[in-house]
Amino acid sequence: MTLSQPKTVLITGASGFIGSHVVEQALKSGFTVRATARGLKADRLKSYYAKTKDPIEIIEIEDIADEDLGEAMSGVFAVIHVASPPRGSAMPEAMFETAVEGTLNIARQAERAGVRKIVATGSITNAFNGQGNATNETWNSVTPEEAIVSENNMIVYMASKVASEKALWEWADEHPHMEVTTLLPSLVYGPFAQSWHYARPTLHTLSTNLMLYNILHLQGSYQSFQTIDVRDVALLHVAALQSPVARSEVPERRKRFLISSPYRDDFDAICEVIKTKRPTLKSRMMRSGPTDLGYHKPTVDYEAIRETFGFSQDDWTPLENTIVDAVDSILFVEEQWKGVPPIVPYAMSSIV
Repeated sequence: MTLSQPKTVLITGASGFIGSHVVEQALKSGFTVRATARGLKADRLKSYYAKTKDPIEIIEIEDIADEDLGEAMSGVFAVIHVASPPRGSAMPEAMFETAVEGTLNIARQAERAGVRKIVATGSITNAFNGQGNATNETWNSVTPEEAIVSENNMIVYMASKVASEKALWEWADEHPHMEVTTLLPSLVYGPFAQSWHYARPTLHTLSTNLMLYNILHLQGSYQSFQTIDVRDVALLHVAALQSPVARSEVPERRKRFLISSPYRDDFDAICEVIKTKRPTLKSRMMRSGPTDLGYHKPTVDYEAIRETFGFSQDDWTPLENTIVDAVDSILFVEEQWKGVPPIVPYAMSSIV
């Protein structure tokens, strides 16, 4: 959908794997974009978009949790909040403060500036309850206190995402005039956006594509989990801005959606795509089988997604396209890293 009159949308986390695709999709849909990033990442985005002439402004924000965002919010009709502190990027207490206060600072200043639409990125693990089930209505019960005691970076990251989303909905319940949507994607695969910068090789650089990169290593390890194409994630974020369905029309006045591919996406299916479409990679693929995380397949309400966002069955990216495009993108990045120490794949209890 292209807008007849461009509107300005503020997008946080614009340099990240998901955020960079959200920016590209917003521009394709006719929006004027104001995007936030930190330090050198903001400089790289400015350099890239200076060449494209797209209607985008890059704003450098170092601390989204307490900075004055008045200038960033000026003239904005909606906010897509993708930014989140990466796992292991700070001490656990600081992770929670940044995740929660960053989200609330965005919401409060958006409302103060007259913005009425907020779309926020969560994680499907926000919804997995103690029985390993997940629906639009369920919640992960992990607490910040439990996460801190665990001394596990992934559990801390997961708990920070849960705390951030809960805080946003508590705030939204107190501000019923605000149109809030949270999207909870499963494990995100796909190609890197054109604006994405392949920085120095670290375990975090490839984002969730790191799990797929594990399959391309003989000694890699893989945890079976539901997946979604990063381009579908971006499309749904932008579609949420244009949804005619109001909060008042959905259960509990909460537009909260698990989003995940409807196609078969288990380990064997992924390996079959790689072997069939990129046969030269067979000799480097991992030898062991996957690990079961103990989660059940989430209950994704595809009909509600269709009704709310106009995203039908045929709109989902086929697994073959997702995996081939992601693998090609990963190998391109790998090629740029030649001559430096390689990434060593490692097992994770969860990466989403």
